[in-house]
Amino acid sequence: MTWQPGQSGNPGGIQKDKPFQQALRMEAIALANGERIKHPRGSLRAIAQALLTKASDGDVPAAREVGDRLDGRPPQAVVGDSEAPIAITVQRGEEARQYISEQLARIAARQVIEAEALESGDQGSGGE
Repeated sequence: MTWQPGQSGNPGGIQKDKPFQQALRMEAIALANGERIKHPRGSLRAIAQALLTKASDGDVPAAREVGDRLDGRPPQAVVGDSEAPIAITVQRGEEARQYISEQLARIAARQVIEAEALESGDQGSGGE
């Protein structure tokens, strides 16, 4: 299906309900109150309870997962090279496509130049 200009590809927007996040919150409250409720095996609440239990026992990956689910993942740095760090200005439509294409071409050209330099350096060494 092709979208018309101005038509959203996601008409409902961002998913508003997050069932696993809600299950984690409910189980965190229950565990904080000293309640350990028996949930059906495989249910979101049972999985959330198991994850929270592992996290509270010191399992770092489980704690990281709980934090990522409840607080969101920490922002990840996107860096470029020392000569031209990646910088993006939000643009629209064709202007954005052109900008992205130019940046990708710049990166690709740099990689080709580096590959050629490595090849010529290897050939010029003469097995020394």
